[in-house]
Amino acid sequence: MPAVQYSEPANAGGRKLVSKLSYEPGSDERKLLKAALAEMESTVTEIPSIINGKRIRTGHKGKQVNPWDRYGAPLAEYHQVDPKTIKA
Repeated sequence: MPAVQYSEPANAGGRKLVSKLSYEPGSDERKLLKAALAEMESTVTEIPSIINGKRIRTGHKGKQVNPWDRYGAPLAEYHQVDPKTIKA
């Protein structure tokens, strides 16, 4: 039995879920999840601003921190814009 029990989504429309993943200690799902989180935490993604459908990289970057480790390495850096950049 999975460690977490949950009801079927209200919008499932009677469809049955094909598989329910188990994240119990030692399970393959937990190992894969931990590996994916470690990869995300070790990579800083650059996010451009999008203005009128164009990707804008201003060089003036802000940092998006990890929500469960606010003082650790950032998950992403995004390009900040000002009104002058938006109007250009």
